[in-house]
Amino acid sequence: FRNSLISLTLKVVKEIKEILKVDHIDSYFVEATRGATDQGRTTSRKRTLQKTYQAAKSLVTKELSDALKNSTDSELRSKRLYLYFMQLGRDVYSGKPIDLNQINKDYDIDHIIPQAKVKDDSFLNTVLVARGLNNTKSDTYPIPEGTISEEGKQWIETLNRIDKGALMPKEKMERLLRPASDHLTVEEETGFVQRQL
Repeated sequence: FRNSLISLTLKVVKEIKEILKVDHIDSYFVEATRGATDQGRTTSRKRTLQKTYQAAKSLVTKELSDALKNSTDSELRSKRLYLYFMQLGRDVYSGKPIDLNQINKDYDIDHIIPQAKVKDDSFLNTVLVARGLNNTKSDTYPIPEGTISEEGKQWIETLNRIDKGALMPKEKMERLLRPASDHLTVEEETGFVQRQL
């Protein structure tokens, strides 16, 4: 089965070379989904969050802890809900608590670096924020000055300090807090495009 996939891949590469009228391509990147026999994720999202919450006991409210306890792994596959728990129930732009009962109505998943620039839908590039703040930001990057409040900046930095960045990795924090005047360089944009290809 794998040999047939490799053969098909090589045929596609040959066809691309013919279309582009080139003799040589420097690099090939092949992505594959997990097969039926692969184990997939070994630790559930819920157990991972519960472990991280132990390191952040002083910041985890009883309401947040109970909400996580009552959520199933199936429910935590919802990106919106998972981001809610990753952000300890707060909007990272305003620093204000998110109303879990209004999560689908009043909050959006925002792409830090807009999809108009890069097709990155990973957790490193997404946050859960109030719909109004997301609309204000629009497709602008770096994030415009004033979009993230001082309370929001402090919350982002607090999340980064928990369990060595388990809730807010350094790269994500740097994307969020990049100065508005520090526009993407041509090299960065080229790098995004190359990774997408």
